[in-house]
Amino acid sequence: MDVKVRGTVDKWFDETLSHVQARSERMRQLDTLLLGILHCAREYCNGILVLLLPEDRHRLPATALVRVFCEVCLKLLWCLQAPDKTDSPDKDSCWQRLRRWDYQRARERKRMLEKLRDANCAALGGNLDEELEQAEQDVQEYKNKSLRCMPDVAGICKQLAKWQQGWAAVYPECFQNFSRAVHLDMGLIRQMVQPSGNETRSFADPPMYDSATLLHYCLAMACDINLMVRRHYNGDCEEMQQEYNTLKEQLSKTQEDG
Repeated sequence: MDVKVRGTVDKWFDETLSHVQARSERMRQLDTLLLGILHCAREYCNGILVLLLPEDRHRLPATALVRVFCEVCLKLLWCLQAPDKTDSPDKDSCWQRLRRWDYQRARERKRMLEKLRDANCAALGGNLDEELEQAEQDVQEYKNKSLRCMPDVAGICKQLAKWQQGWAAVYPECFQNFSRAVHLDMGLIRQMVQPSGNETRSFADPPMYDSATLLHYCLAMACDINLMVRRHYNGDCEEMQQEYNTLKEQLSKTQEDG
């Protein structure tokens, strides 16, 4: 089953990438960025599937990647839901929203580098000053164009929930449940090491994260990210949706059979 899931997911990404590349003789900046996001999403997805292999499951890092994959899907979905589907820089377009995403990246990197500088991280040497200067230039460039940052995850979820009510709980739930695997906290650590009489019981992975749930989330998001890009380019989605439904049913049956 695991081999079948990986093979099917790889096929989805192959077909979507080919469709985007074949649709136009001249690749726009928007097309190039969407291809790059697809490539990154594929890497996250394959990483999750490898970590969940039956012979050597690593649920904690798989959970962290599921949460990261969730954030990529959320942000891309928000970008593709722009009223204007072109790469116009002067409208609320997909391209403009991707630029707002990059503005967020630049601001967050600038803040991080400033904190490192203030902490006197001398070990970074001259690289810190150079990177901070570049980050400041990036931020200033976007400021000069009166560009706003993209909303935070909660803001994105709130906006998306207005147009697709059935979807609303899935991604926020994933983000909420799995974030602690990325930003490790004491609550999670206590669940992995627990006293038992005079001994301490250690768990290889957090007991609350089961492999079947993680696999279902990974498969659903792999389908979603390919669906949203294909729909943006008016590609066919029916066969992929059917393949997803079949795989989901087979995974559920496998889980029931133990």
